[in-house]
Amino acid sequence: MYFIIAIFTSISSLVSLFYAIDACIKTKQVNALYAFARSFSIALLCVATLFFINHQFLFAMTFLMALVQLIDGFIGLKIKDNLKAYGPFSLAIIGFILLLFI
Repeated sequence: MYFIIAIFTSISSLVSLFYAIDACIKTKQVNALYAFARSFSIALLCVATLFFINHQFLFAMTFLMALVQLIDGFIGLKIKDNLKAYGPFSLAIIGFILLLFI
């Protein structure tokens, strides 16, 4: 179960990283660069859970990504984009449920 959760958490973080990269390319604004820096760091740590087996670290990263996705969902609601709202909300719910299995 550890690797299923680690893979899910890594994919979730890579999706966030993709959106940060997209924002950097499209807007070239400084705040997009800050978002990229944070997303890259989080994604790197999430992927590390696949190579360094540590249940507490995986719990922390899964919890962090579930919170990030939850907040992203609220941003999606604010900008009235259903895909950017319900996609992250779905990932957040799954992430919070997976925490029960760590």
